[in-house]
Amino acid sequence: MTTAYLRRLEQSGNEAADDFRFGQRYQKASDSSDVIITHQRTPRSTVVGDLECVVCADTKDADAFPRFSVTATCTHPPNTCLDCVQLSIESDLSSKLWTEIRCPECRELLEYADIQRYANKQTFTRYETLALRAAMSEAENFIWCTSGCGSGQIHESGSAQPIVTCLHCNHRSCFHHNVAWHETLSCEEYDQLLADPDNFRSRLELENERWSEAQQAQLEADRAIAQGLLAEDRAELKLREERARQEREQAQKAAKLARQIAARRKKEEDRSKATVNRTAKPCAGCGWAIEKNRGCSHMTLSPDAVYFMSGLDRPPYAALTHWWFDLETVDLTLYAEKIGTSGPIHY
Repeated sequence: MTTAYLRRLEQSGNEAADDFRFGQRYQKASDSSDVIITHQRTPRSTVVGDLECVVCADTKDADAFPRFSVTATCTHPPNTCLDCVQLSIESDLSSKLWTEIRCPECRELLEYADIQRYANKQTFTRYETLALRAAMSEAENFIWCTSGCGSGQIHESGSAQPIVTCLHCNHRSCFHHNVAWHETLSCEEYDQLLADPDNFRSRLELENERWSEAQQAQLEADRAIAQGLLAEDRAELKLREERARQEREQAQKAAKLARQIAARRKKEEDRSKATVNRTAKPCAGCGWAIEKNRGCSHMTLSPDAVYFMSGLDRPPYAALTHWWFDLETVDLTLYAEKIGTSGPIHY
């Protein structure tokens, strides 16, 4: 196939020329000035009439099929309808890598121009976005935002400062791991987490564990101190209770002793009164008990003593000399002396 044939297709005004050379490769011949087409598309088996799609098995008009093979590397005529080619591209883009979109018949890879021609607008837009992201990702220190906002940027400091803040949404990402920034973990700790997630302990977790152990030890020490203070309080309370008990016992003993002394005194006084009543007789004047132990039955008292003990009024008309008291008859005789007279005065 030469360029002369392509010129004739273009001059014919037929769209077949565009389809035919779409995605073809050219190479200059080594022994002449001719240009050789190295990748030539294969035309469909018929231009008019009906064809059966090898994918959906429907019989459709020939215009419902591509004029030439889907890719420039396909060696077979197109036997898949345009609708099935479009669905095949969409399915591969959804289930595979964007670079793994293939011909539905021979599984040759489709290039950018092939997908642009046969995919619908939505599928091609998505494919173009993925291709653009892949192309931009090849730039040094370029990273896409991990929040999914669609923004990307060049992080000039690279892995030396792994925290990347998105200029569009302020989301923080890890440049080294290309994930959302792992809060509380350094990149080295995050690598350890990925290597052994079951046994991994971060620096913060280890510090928290040590802090918890210290808190537990402090709690036990405080509990021991509290128990010691409680024991001291209990001992002090017990001592106060013992002192109060001893004071109550002493008070009870003192009250008992006082009652015993009072009872003994009362008993002694009763016995003394009984003895006095039995052995002594009261004075007729003052009522004072008098006991005779010897001598006669008469007793002489001084007037002042008699008046003091008996409460009798001193006669103003007489100069009293003495009292005469008969213990046998209990008769009190006052001897008074008047001027020029003398003799007893009986009461």
